[in-house]
Parts: sequence; structure tokens; C-alpha cells
Amino acid sequence: MMIWLNGKFVKQEKGLVSVFDRGFLYGEGVFETMRSYNGIPFAYKEHMIRFEKSCKILYIPINYTKNKILSIIKKLLVLNDLHLKDAYIRITATRGFSTFFREEESKNPTLLIFVKAINTQDIESKRLMGVNLETINFCRDFLPHIKHTSYLQSSYAITRALRSKKDIHEVIFLDSEKHILEGATSNIFFYRDNELITPSPGKILPGIMRKYVIDILSKSGFVVRERSIHYDEIKQWQGAFITNSIIEMIPVSKIDRISLSMAGFKQMYEIVKSHIL
Repeated sequence: MMIWLNGKFVKQEKGLVSVFDRGFLYGEGVFETMRSYNGIPFAYKEHMIRFEKSCKILYIPINYTKNKILSIIKKLLVLNDLHLKDAYIRITATRGFSTFFREEESKNPTLLIFVKAINTQDIESKRLMGVNLETINFCRDFLPHIKHTSYLQSSYAITRALRSKKDIHEVIFLDSEKHILEGATSNIFFYRDNELITPSPGKILPGIMRKYVIDILSKSGFVVRERSIHYDEIKQWQGAFITNSIIEMIPVSKIDRISLSMAGFKQMYEIVKSHIL
């Protein structure tokens, strides 16, 4: 695999980052993941706006324009023979090298970009069969609105779930009052007939695909509301699905021991998909 690191295209085994990188030592970094379709990154502008805002919040200077980064991504897709396929794209920025914790300025930020193949068959299988979710009283309570590399809450939740139940695809965070927040790697929607609800922004990362689903379905005759959702409400809804930029939309077959219907999901997915491609 060819990657791009700090201005150079190199083989992945040559892509070395300092042991004193602040992303490694302190988790001071941000990232974006997006999906490309036949060499074209989906919602690139929206992802990069969030990426730049996140970098600004963590005082990470980015010395490359959106157009330059896009040209790097497109070249990586060609170098890795993914320019005619669906691919996963990740951009990561950290505050870079530093041996002094109390350092105000980031003098040597690290910028990494890589692409890899997506297992579209696995995603489509999950879209057909649905996935099981498990809830946990947990939340990303520090800067939840940005995708920072301090990803311990999400990785811990997923790892814990997989060690106990192999058929769990995603973990859903609940706050202390059992309000549904978000998935470890996704956003969640509940629906019945032409009505949908999804947790309000504030304590969650409002995903790019989440926004597309809200906008597209709202314009297609569905009523979509962002509001607080209590765990006890789940049984009142016909079905649910999760979203992110890689999986797009995947229906939920079960949350904990609560079974949900997938009826109606296919219609909504086809509407959204028609606007993506």
C-alpha cells in the first residue's frame, strides 16, 4: 500500500512517525474518514470543512489547501489501483513532534493520508440482514462534535462488546439518564411510516451522512426530527438504522433484546443512495 505522509508518497512500511509525536503521546489529533465512488470522494467539501474546524480547535496548523489534499487523495487512489472502485479514505493530522508537554505552538504537525479497499460485499450483506446493537452507559464527553484521535471511549466500547458477544456490530452510547446518543462509529435513526427521529446534536458527533439522510428524506416527504430519545421509547418505533460515510445506511435487527423490523428501510435507503451517486 502506498500512503502519503508529510509531503511524500511512500510505501506503508516506510511511513514512520516519531515516538515523540503528540498524537501518539497525548492523543492530540483529528481525523476524517470518507468513501470514494469510482475515484470521487463523496461529500469531500463537508468533510474538509469539519476537518479544518477540528484542526483549528486543537491548534493544529494545516499547510495544504483543500484542492491540494484532494489531488493527493486522487493520486493515492491511482497508486493503489482504487480509482475505479469504492474506497475508504482517511486523513489524520496531529500536533506533531514535541519533547515538551507545555508547548503552545505546533511547529511540526503530522499529516497522514491513506486509502484502502472497502469490503462492499460485507456491507451489502449487513444491509440485507440487519445488524445487532448493544447499549452501554457511556459517552464521548470531551469535544464530542469533532473527530479527535482520542478514540478510547469508542474503541473500548466496541472491544468490550466483541469480547462478550461476537454478533454485535455496533455499540450505542446512553447518557446517565438513559437517553440514546450515538454509536461508537455511527449515528442512529428510528422510524415508523414516514416519520423519523434522531438524537439532537450537542452530546454527539453529527455525522456527514447523518446530515445527508436528514436533508434528503426531509425533501422526499418524510418528517425527520432531531430530539432527545429515551431508551424506553425504542419499542414504540417500527425500525432503526445506523449511518456513517463508509456504510451509508444499515438497518438494525436488534438493540439489546429488543427486536426491530426492517420493513420500510429499503425504500429510504434507495432514496438516499440515488442522491449519493
